[in-house]
Amino acid sequence: MIRLALAELRRHPGRVVAVLLAVMISVGFLGGSSVFLATESQALGRAATAALGQADVVVQPNGEIRPTAQVLATLRSTPGVDAVAPRYRASADFRIGTGTTAPSGSLDLTSAADDPRFAPGRLVSGRWPTGPDEVALAVDTASRTRLGLGSSLTLSGIGGGARTRDVTVVGTVDAGRSLLGGLRDSGFAAPALFAGDPAFSYLVAARGGTDPATVAATVQRTLGSDVEVQTAAAVRADTVRSLGHGVDVFRIIALVFGAIALLVGAMIIVNTFAILVVQRRRQIGLLRVVGADAGTVRRSLLVEATVVGAVGALLGVGLSLAAGAAATAITGSLSAGLAVPWPTVLGCAAGGLVVTVLAAAVPTRAALAVSPLEALRPVADEAAVARSGRVRVALATALAVVGAGLVTLGLTTDGQSLLLAVGGSLLLAVAVLLLARTLLPPLIRLVGQVAGLLGPVGRLATANALRNPGRAAVTCTALMLAVGMIVTLQVGSSSVRQTVIAQLNARYPVDLTVTALEPGAVVPDRTLAALRAVPGVRVAVPVAAAPATVGRAGAPKSERTTMLVEGPGADAAPATRSGLGDLSDSAVLATRFTLRANGWDVGDRITVRIGDRSTTLPVRSSNLGDDNTLVVTRATLLRLDPALATRSGTAAVWASVPDIDASPGVAAAVRGLTAAGTGLSAGGSLAETASYTTLLGVLVSIATALLGVAVLIALIGVGNTLGLSVLERTRESALLRALGLHRRQLRAMLVVEAVLLALVAALVGVAVGTGFGWLGTLAITRQSGLGSAEFAMSATRTLTVVAVAVLAGALASALPARRAARATPVEALADE
Repeated sequence: MIRLALAELRRHPGRVVAVLLAVMISVGFLGGSSVFLATESQALGRAATAALGQADVVVQPNGEIRPTAQVLATLRSTPGVDAVAPRYRASADFRIGTGTTAPSGSLDLTSAADDPRFAPGRLVSGRWPTGPDEVALAVDTASRTRLGLGSSLTLSGIGGGARTRDVTVVGTVDAGRSLLGGLRDSGFAAPALFAGDPAFSYLVAARGGTDPATVAATVQRTLGSDVEVQTAAAVRADTVRSLGHGVDVFRIIALVFGAIALLVGAMIIVNTFAILVVQRRRQIGLLRVVGADAGTVRRSLLVEATVVGAVGALLGVGLSLAAGAAATAITGSLSAGLAVPWPTVLGCAAGGLVVTVLAAAVPTRAALAVSPLEALRPVADEAAVARSGRVRVALATALAVVGAGLVTLGLTTDGQSLLLAVGGSLLLAVAVLLLARTLLPPLIRLVGQVAGLLGPVGRLATANALRNPGRAAVTCTALMLAVGMIVTLQVGSSSVRQTVIAQLNARYPVDLTVTALEPGAVVPDRTLAALRAVPGVRVAVPVAAAPATVGRAGAPKSERTTMLVEGPGADAAPATRSGLGDLSDSAVLATRFTLRANGWDVGDRITVRIGDRSTTLPVRSSNLGDDNTLVVTRATLLRLDPALATRSGTAAVWASVPDIDASPGVAAAVRGLTAAGTGLSAGGSLAETASYTTLLGVLVSIATALLGVAVLIALIGVGNTLGLSVLERTRESALLRALGLHRRQLRAMLVVEAVLLALVAALVGVAVGTGFGWLGTLAITRQSGLGSAEFAMSATRTLTVVAVAVLAGALASALPARRAARATPVEALADE
């Protein structure tokens, strides 16, 4: 039987190509994800510890900060210490060129010691900085900012202070690159730039032959408990371990989507072997008649599955290594070396093999349950098919009832809403999959009415799709699962984003505020003009504002504070969504944070004083202004400071950014306009909106790409189903040709059949995915206390998914249709 199995594979290798590809892609995806993340983790660890150079011991202050010179003198006199270098770290805003619209950003600075043993990376070009007016940039930062050797930039707010310095780029440094690292711009400066700052840590090189652990213990005894002393090896290990926890999140995500791809692949394998068994039904019956028992035939079929699964798994291992190397080469982490977690990769290969054998066992067992004489019949037993259908419907109904109950419980109780909803949704998803064979034929028939408008070709395509409901259902189910997962993710992420944005809009009625920090300062006219010119900003309105002394009425001067008071007029309405109706000449508005921070209660009378004029008004809670800012009517503010009516410039600007997708770009532009040194501050909901939009956008893009693998496998199944059905219907196709059907019509019939299956699968996937995405949103909002959920769905993305599925289905039918049309009627009728 082993020889028979191998002979079948040699004679008809094309029949198992889809299984081979499904196993290879599934294993390659899972293994490639592991290789990619292992390499990224390794590169991230090396990048994070590159600043230690070749240090043997690291000293970090954890108590009283001692003068750097004193610590250096003590360390240098400690036995076993050969060299010491203080390590400084600070952040600074940078600007390239002049003007409010000049490119700008934030730079993480690390000191570069004179001793090459403590170099924080590999010098790629130029030299290390030696003076306070020089910096070296990480290669990624130099590439992003387009700065090269000799370029100039201005640093401001160094270490959070008021220092500003013009510096020149004198070198570029490779401090390690990876997708998960290097997200912030970084540079290196001479210790002189950090003059006056305490050292972040001290790097120590031990004398030759001295044990670093011994030196670390000696230093600890010498400096006492105010410092933490570790060997550099221990610091590197701790850093890599802590970074690994973040990588684990991505690893879990990749494994989840890989499991989905493997599940889709299992469906394709089941479908393919089911068709193969049906094709060889008479052959199996003859073998049973001449004496082969069921066990022997079963072993022969399982040998075929094992061989195909093993070859696919081995190809998948090769694909894992190639995909991992290619992906890490793109991100730059391959420069640290390819890390291959062989146990995980081989485990993925073994999993692919086991899934193949188990998936093949299902149709094999069903075929051998039929008696030899029954197998020789041209048509399967309809009674057996009907019995299995009733069992499947009963099981699906039970799962749907339990799943709906769990979902209802999760959406109506507190504590474990998300867990209950996810569990219930999984049961509902399984119920939908089980009912596919029952529900899809009517849908195919309904959509087929549109195909019938194409004439005989469309009607024949619909009839062929309905001829074998089981095969059509499995083919549609694989694609339906992949499309459904993508739509679930898109609807869920869009709805969660919309819900969060709605909460932010309620919290911040104004999208963006720009205010002058210093008393008497104004927002420059050029900044206002630049803000209005930023794409995405619909309107920017000047708002009268002035600093005032405020406090509870009758409170001593010691309890008063200086706070910006804004007085928007009716012209501020286009820049706000709500809140202007709260304004009244008889009240002052403050946010809840401002009330708590100052110990005020709603209704307390607050005295607002500007110069020698003052007014006392009750305070109300409102989100109209920013935290630590009071809002009154424009008339009230002008009574307190009449000069505002004739003073040029404005101390505050309110702006509206209605397009959520534009918020990241607007936020980046505003950071440049309000960078350190400009004397301006930005507020409103824009920063948080941009963060949520960017984060969810990245997650959706990554997850959609991962689920694209499942779509690819599903489409391979569509092509395989059509290819094998062409073999099954060889004589039928020949008869149609003999009766006058042209080659072009035969090809069109198979294309329409593929499009019909893909369209039905995509539509069901969209409907089911929309429901599950909304259920997930409801559960997340209840679990996190976000309030009422907001439904959102991108019609463009959804239609794109449907279009891609339909187009890919049509492409998948190209080879089977070409094969069917090439055979002449006489040859096909003579073929047995």
